[in-house]
Amino acid sequence: MKRRNLTSYILVLVVLGTIAPKLKATIYFDDGKTHDITWPIGEKVHVLDSSLSEPTTVNLLQGASIGYDLDVFDNSVVNMSSTARIEQSLRAHDYSCVNITYGSIGRDIFVNGNSQVSMLDGGVAGQINSNYDGTLTIYGGFIRTFLFAGGNSQLYFSGGTIGDNLQANSDSKVFMSGGLVGDDLLAEMNSRVNLSGGTIGGRLIAQHTAALTIEGFGFQIDGQNVGYGVYTHEDYSNGRLTGLLTSNNILNNDFVIADDATIILIPEPSTLLLLILGGLAVRRKSQE
Repeated sequence: MKRRNLTSYILVLVVLGTIAPKLKATIYFDDGKTHDITWPIGEKVHVLDSSLSEPTTVNLLQGASIGYDLDVFDNSVVNMSSTARIEQSLRAHDYSCVNITYGSIGRDIFVNGNSQVSMLDGGVAGQINSNYDGTLTIYGGFIRTFLFAGGNSQLYFSGGTIGDNLQANSDSKVFMSGGLVGDDLLAEMNSRVNLSGGTIGGRLIAQHTAALTIEGFGFQIDGQNVGYGVYTHEDYSNGRLTGLLTSNNILNNDFVIADDATIILIPEPSTLLLLILGGLAVRRKSQE
């Protein structure tokens, strides 16, 4: 009996010894002050407001690294620059704000709640996922896999590279005016996508009840001129759409329209102005 108990005790110690190295402590920055980090932190990091609801600011500078995840809560702020690195994922919650001017993320970025995340440059080894009422602004940098906007989030993409798809879902709103998407641009569910610039490496896909608005001029479908307006799957279920976007980027992509989705072709601002002025001139002439 004693030997059996001793054996059980040894087994418990072995199991605990195996699990213990995987359990990491969490470092909290929650004093409402500003912290400049220039050294490696091996633990998880949480940044949140103080007990007096004062936002805490953490600046990840040259030499800074987070060994695991970084979570930002409340109204607190994280600024990331230089050679700073987060080994795992970055998650923004509540009304927090994250500004990435440079640096690298070893896994993913999640934009949750009403948080705001902006990325000027740097690299993300995984995906960026914006959800709920979050706002994500991408000016540059590299995202290795895909960029996803869901919930009621807003995404502004004006530069940088996405290795895979850009996907808009639920009631999200996406505004793409530049940058490169390596594969498909997908507008799904009840999302709203506005494309005025940049390059899409794959297809343009609108499905469910989504609306994909494309801003430019000189549009053709399968080599035939088409006018501005709203197109459904009853007009074209698929084909090849060409033209020039407002940014003067070339549009030359296969497209799919499915379910109750629409692709809307609208003129770029200068063309729209000419159309308006032309309409006013005709109206004035008819009144004379």
